[in-house]
Amino acid sequence: MPTTTYLDCACCGGGAGRWQQWHNRDAGYGVCRRCADWMLDELAQSRIEFRQCYGVPGVHYQPAYFSTMGRQFVILAEFPDTDDGARAANAYMEAFPGAAVLAVTGGRIVLADKGDTGMPMPVGEV
Repeated sequence: MPTTTYLDCACCGGGAGRWQQWHNRDAGYGVCRRCADWMLDELAQSRIEFRQCYGVPGVHYQPAYFSTMGRQFVILAEFPDTDDGARAANAYMEAFPGAAVLAVTGGRIVLADKGDTGMPMPVGEV
């Protein structure tokens, strides 16, 4: 099993958590959740490019979760529920064949890994 290590954020310099080192980052560096959100939302960085630079959420950096059916799933990527968003989601799934649509809700398309069976939600959060 690959080892995990404490990483510093290559963007802000803060702690990024304990994750596997992504081959495309200098040793000891990854990305924190706050900077990942900032790069994806504020800078509108391509989800494909982001994954190529920083790795897989839940493996190489802290993921965001989508809750449904009493379970929490790691969000690989999400896109607006528009024609352009659908094209971008399809391009992502083509680039990363393990990705699949988990939900289309609330104006967004949410992708998760095909093998992600979700974690049970904590009691009281269902």
